[in-house]
Amino acid sequence: MDNIKEIINRKADKLAKLKNVTAVYEGLKVRDGVKTGERCVVVGVTKKLPKSKLSKGDLIPQEISGVKTDVVEIGEIVPQSTTSRHRPFPCGVSIGNIKITAGTAGCFVRDVATGSIYVLSNAHVLCEHIDADISKQETRICQPGRYDDNNVNNNIVGNLKRFMQIEDTRENKIDAAVMEPLSENLLDLETGILGIGYPTGITSAELNMKVMKSGRTSNITHGTVIGINASVYVNYGYKVKFVDQILFSNISDGGDSGSLILTEDRKAVALLFAGSSNVTVGNRIQNVLRTLDIELITKHEEPIDEFTKVINVELEPEGEWTIKGTVTNKKSGVAVDGAEVGLYQGDLISSTRTDSSGKYEISGIKSGEYSLKFSKEGYRTKEIDVSLE
Repeated sequence: MDNIKEIINRKADKLAKLKNVTAVYEGLKVRDGVKTGERCVVVGVTKKLPKSKLSKGDLIPQEISGVKTDVVEIGEIVPQSTTSRHRPFPCGVSIGNIKITAGTAGCFVRDVATGSIYVLSNAHVLCEHIDADISKQETRICQPGRYDDNNVNNNIVGNLKRFMQIEDTRENKIDAAVMEPLSENLLDLETGILGIGYPTGITSAELNMKVMKSGRTSNITHGTVIGINASVYVNYGYKVKFVDQILFSNISDGGDSGSLILTEDRKAVALLFAGSSNVTVGNRIQNVLRTLDIELITKHEEPIDEFTKVINVELEPEGEWTIKGTVTNKKSGVAVDGAEVGLYQGDLISSTRTDSSGKYEISGIKSGEYSLKFSKEGYRTKEIDVSLE
C-alpha cells in the first residue's frame, strides 16, 4: 500500500476536478458517525450529494492505490474578532492593511538575521495584494483593522515587512506575512497572545490532537486536528492550491485569519488562514517560520534599560570617534553583563560586549550616520541612531 501523503500529492489535482471537491487530506475513516481509527484519504466536498445526483465521472472511488477513501462535507473554503483599539496591542486582536477589512495579529516573532521583533499574520491580512511585489502596494498596517475602525490614519502601527506571494499558477504552502512595528512600545509584549500568553515551542500536528486559538472574531476556541498532509483549494475570488496543510475542526470565523493555532500546552502547530462552515485550515508553522526567516518568541522578554547617553570622543589627529556607555536592566537597575553591542551602517561595522559593569566601548569610528543595536537573550533588542559629525 502506498504512503497516504504520496497518494495525496499524486491524486489531489485530479480529485479536485470532480464536482464539489475542495480538499484532499489524510484523516480517520468514519462509519455511522464514529471514527474507526483507520487512516484513509479523505475527500472534502462543499456539499455531500447522494450518488444518484452525481455523474459517474464525479463519483469518488472507494479506494485509491489500495487506501480506502472517505467523503466528508466541509463547505466552501475561503480566507477567514477582538475588534477594539489597543495601545499597546497584544496578539489575537484585529489588525490589517489599511486597504483591506480586518484579520488577526497572530503572534510576536523575531527576525533570525537582525533580531527585530515583528507581528506574524496572513498575507491576505497584511498585504493590499497577495500576488504583487511589496514595492507595488500599500504597506501601512492599522490596529484595529479598517473594518473595525475606519479612521485608519490614526491607527497606523507598522508596515508590511515581508511575505510570500500567493499565485494560482503553482502550489503554495503559506499565506503568511510579517509587520514591522513603528515602535516596539506599540506591542504588548507583556501579554503575548490575548487570553493565551506565549507559545512554549513548536510541534507537528497529529490526528486527534487537541488545539486552541485566539482570534479577532471568535476569540478563544478549542478543537482537534482532523486532517494532515492536505491539499486544499481556497477561494480568493479564484481558486488557489495549497499543499502540506493541516485541517482542524471548525474553530474559526471570518476575521480570525492570522491566528496562531496551538496545542493545549501552547506549542504552535499552524497559522490559521482559511476555513468553511465545517473546517478550519492552517499552514504548517514550520513552513511559515522557515520561509519568512523568523522564529517564534516563546516567552516575555524583559526590556533592557534606557542606555546612558552615548559619549562621543574625537581622536586627534585621525579625526575618529569613540562610542561608549553603560547598559542596565530597566526594572532592577542592575548592570547587564554580556550584552552584544553592534554598530551598523547598513551592514555591521563593529561589535563588542558589555563587561561585568555593563560598560561598552567601540573606537576607531569615522564620521557618519550609524545605528547602535543592543541585544541579549532574554531581553528585547534596542536600537538607537547615532550621528557623528
